[in-house]
Amino acid sequence: MKFHQLTYQNNYLKIIKYSLLVIFIFILSFKANTEIPEKYKIETSLPNCKGTNYVNWTDCYGEYIFPRNEYKGEWKNGSFHGQGVLREAWGGIYVGGFKNNLANGFGRQEELDGSWWEGEFKNDWLNGNGSSENTKGDKYIGEFKEGIETGHGKWNWSDGSSYEGQIVEGSPNGLGKYIDQYGSISEGEFKDFKLVGRGIFKNWNGDFYEGNFLDGFLDGEGYFSKTDGTEAKGFFKKDYLNGKGVWKYANGNVAEGNFKMDKLEGYGTYTYSNGDKYEGQFKDGQFHGKGKLTYNDGGVAEGQWENDELNGYGKFYFENGDKYSGNYINGLMDGKGEYLFENGDKYIGFYSKNMKHGKGEYIYSNGNKFIGTFVWGLEKGYGVFNWSGADKYEGDWKDGWRTGKGKYIYESGTIYEGDFIENVAEGMGTIIYSDGTKYVGEFKDGDEHGQGSIKYSNGDKYIGQFENAYEHGQGKMIYANGAIYEGLWENGKEAEGKTTLAKFTTDEKYYALIIGNNNYEKLEDLDNAVNDAKDLEKVLKEKYGFKTTILIDEKSDETENAIIKFTQNRDKNDNILIYYAGHGELIKKQKRGYWLPTDAGSTQDSKWLSNNNIKDLISSSDAKHILLVVDSCFSGSLMRGSGENKSVEKLTVSAVERFKKLKTRLVMTSGGNEFVADGIGNSSNSVFAEPLIKALRDNNDVIRSIELFQTVQNYVINNADQTPNHSLIHGTGHNGGEFLFFPKS
Repeated sequence: MKFHQLTYQNNYLKIIKYSLLVIFIFILSFKANTEIPEKYKIETSLPNCKGTNYVNWTDCYGEYIFPRNEYKGEWKNGSFHGQGVLREAWGGIYVGGFKNNLANGFGRQEELDGSWWEGEFKNDWLNGNGSSENTKGDKYIGEFKEGIETGHGKWNWSDGSSYEGQIVEGSPNGLGKYIDQYGSISEGEFKDFKLVGRGIFKNWNGDFYEGNFLDGFLDGEGYFSKTDGTEAKGFFKKDYLNGKGVWKYANGNVAEGNFKMDKLEGYGTYTYSNGDKYEGQFKDGQFHGKGKLTYNDGGVAEGQWENDELNGYGKFYFENGDKYSGNYINGLMDGKGEYLFENGDKYIGFYSKNMKHGKGEYIYSNGNKFIGTFVWGLEKGYGVFNWSGADKYEGDWKDGWRTGKGKYIYESGTIYEGDFIENVAEGMGTIIYSDGTKYVGEFKDGDEHGQGSIKYSNGDKYIGQFENAYEHGQGKMIYANGAIYEGLWENGKEAEGKTTLAKFTTDEKYYALIIGNNNYEKLEDLDNAVNDAKDLEKVLKEKYGFKTTILIDEKSDETENAIIKFTQNRDKNDNILIYYAGHGELIKKQKRGYWLPTDAGSTQDSKWLSNNNIKDLISSSDAKHILLVVDSCFSGSLMRGSGENKSVEKLTVSAVERFKKLKTRLVMTSGGNEFVADGIGNSSNSVFAEPLIKALRDNNDVIRSIELFQTVQNYVINNADQTPNHSLIHGTGHNGGEFLFFPKS
């Protein structure tokens, strides 16, 4: 307690002892307002002072009331000296040691408001160890220097916070530990109550910070972790990652590279918890600039990025082998691009929002090609479609279908020009057959149907009604020899005396090798393959007169020997059908499919029958017409093209004769290079075999494999997630023929 401040409350300068004596003499006549309470009594061995003039008091105990202060204690040479109690004008009381009127030694100061401090005094200042408490209840224990907390000490504030460590001029400076009212801990080097240098911060919620600090912020190399699993390590500026660092997010994602304000900036990597990884340029924490994103399934996106999305030129390598290169907008294919499919198909043209949109060219792996306009992924507007077999369509498209006005040129030379609805000639049109026959009139379901006229190549001319491609109803025929018949027609014949058209017939021989495998030694058994084989054999044998050979659950050697014997011992006019139902597999690196007999292993072994071997046997066979029907997974490697969307020429006598003369090597499969269903619902047949067998059973006219396929395909795609295919067997000598089914009746 500073005595000169107690005597003259507003005087903050130390005055010399002589001045104090003059002042004391001057104020002798004044009275104190209050007295020192009895509880502050001190113990002394000195005698009581004599006389009333304190200036003469020495080595004695005396009590003196000044005009504004009161002192009880020991004196020496007219000054407070020794133990004493001093009441200040404002009511504060000091109890302790004095020397030459100044507090000196151990003492305690108490104020009327309840605040206090005590400890070692020197020259009226706390110097050394001490403690204090203010009106708020804040407490300090530690070292003082000239009345100010300096040295080692501990603060306990009324809000529950505390500090222990080095203090300079009342403020934490140096090594220390601060705990706030919530339980958060700061520990390390302090300056002006802020962490500087190495330190740690433990938040009340469990978050943890360690590293270099500046002005209370992480600054320099450091580390922090949060209770949710978030971690960051690297270089910080004001608590933010700024510079090289690694950030691990609570969800397991990891960002690494150059940071700015906790966000990646410049080059870096971002690895997702699922294994996806981006490597490249960042801006404000987002993919921005040149970069590459590799997906855990093998897909890769690379190019120019903006706002975490591909924007501008980019490439995408899909996990299934597809590849796109072209323009992107907000992560979607948009603008000009090129898409190469794993199966060899290719599209070159314009995109909008990931869909083919605008002018483009679609080239199929089998050589088919479409050039025209797409609208949201489907052909629409004018377009040209060229089939690898030389068929060609040019005209209108709508929603992926040939719809509107168009022209279809068949491989045979037949040309149709007119109206189309969903790939079928329907409405008004003109067809000129390869033999010169010309029809002009109405069409329905691809056939002449309604009112029309036809001029045959032999000179006959008919005008009238048609039904299902034949003269039917009222009509007039002018024969080339000048004869005329006008009246009713039925099924292409004059109604008088003749009511039906003679059926197409054949003298050629038909053979079928039918293979069905249910029970496997090393693979999962199937349910319906054997039923499919038996039901197909029955309809081919009973309705179409096939001579059949059936193999049920046979092993590899027996199956291969049967195929060799079946294909090689044939006449040039024979028609042979091979049907396989069972497990199939695909080796992607070889781009080759396999049939799996019942003794085949789950991984490739000598028991697997290669599609290439089967193709070789078909190619070397003398049989003129061969149809391969495969109901197994991954049978698409046998394909070269598809019957989908292809128009079917009317089956005339001349067409039948042409098909019979030309070599045929065709395949019909239950799907592409994909898994196919063994069965659906309660059916005892597969989703592919059921419509195939039904179509053959219900048919009563000569039917081509392509017509049979289109019936089967419509059923399958509406009932299962697979797409049947029909194509020539590439490299086996197909020469434009067809496999024809002739019912016995």
